[in-house]
Amino acid sequence: MNWIITNLIQDLKKKWSRITASKYTVFFILVSVAQALVLIYLQFRILQRNGNSLLKMYKSSKLNGAEIVEKCYDEQFLSLYVLTMENLMFIFFYFFQLYFCFNAIFHRNTIQIITIASINLAFIFIGIMQLFEVGTTSNDFRISCPGLEFYPRFEKFEIFFIVALAILAMIMGYLSHKLYRQFGWAIYKEFGSDVKMQS
Repeated sequence: MNWIITNLIQDLKKKWSRITASKYTVFFILVSVAQALVLIYLQFRILQRNGNSLLKMYKSSKLNGAEIVEKCYDEQFLSLYVLTMENLMFIFFYFFQLYFCFNAIFHRNTIQIITIASINLAFIFIGIMQLFEVGTTSNDFRISCPGLEFYPRFEKFEIFFIVALAILAMIMGYLSHKLYRQFGWAIYKEFGSDVKMQS
């Protein structure tokens, strides 16, 4: 039992030394945590908005048997449901990406660092697509559901989300570039002079 605690302490010390190896590793971890917190919060607000609209539509369809409400429910329920599921998937993915960032630092993995920068870039495009998707849903909602309001000024959530995402992605891209060079140099120093490793 004692060896388990000893190994755990050694492992934690090694991981802490990897986090504090340079100012770039420290900033990378801090920005990763900030990115996860900010984007999860913003995505949760979007999820809350979409979920409330979905709930309003569901309650309205139960209270009113009118044909227009049924048309609204039939045409718009699925698109709002898909939007809320996408929001949930984004939230869970941000948690995974936070783990992925820590893991990249712990193992000095350059491929993970490149992947993180690529994922952040892809997130910007996904955020822009989400803006258009919500815009289309909002317009269809107004046409099919005249008695219900989707959310006035829905764009402010998506635009703020995209701007925050772009700023954080640029910072993470810069830090990823610095870490790629740092980890590459560390790996070269460790294995570069070994003739057996070169062949």
